[in-house]
Amino acid sequence: MLTYLFSYLLLMLVIMNLAISTLISMQFLMYSNSGSRYEQWIKPIIYVAMLYTSMSVSYHFIGVVAYEYLLALLIFYLVDKKQAILLVIITPFVRMLYMLFVDGHLTTVNVLASLVVAGMAIFYMKVFDKYVSNQTLSMILSEIFIVATSLFLLPSFPML
Repeated sequence: MLTYLFSYLLLMLVIMNLAISTLISMQFLMYSNSGSRYEQWIKPIIYVAMLYTSMSVSYHFIGVVAYEYLLALLIFYLVDKKQAILLVIITPFVRMLYMLFVDGHLTTVNVLASLVVAGMAIFYMKVFDKYVSNQTLSMILSEIFIVATSLFLLPSFPML
């Protein structure tokens, strides 16, 4: 049990490092004056690439997909709340593609579970942002509840 908890904490540090690196890249792109018409497509590509990487690391490191909402959570609290909600909406579709690539098939139950977790992620972010005054504590509580919801649904929905 202790090694399992240690694996989750270590994975959270690895994913946090990836998320912060991605945030730095996205902030850099946000303030660049290049004026390129392709710049608007770079952010979603970076987000999807980071999301897929975090899912892959999580799945291969601890055996389940966890922490896939961490980057959207960081964007919610540190960059832009509206953009983060859109990223949370994108996340279950990337998750379903990842499940399809890894498992070879996708069931209706997996689709519903992914959408439920995304809805709960939006709910947790908004509730903790509104009712917890400390931003860091709100962010940590949101992540804990999102991961707990995913793990709670894990026995019912395989490959979640």
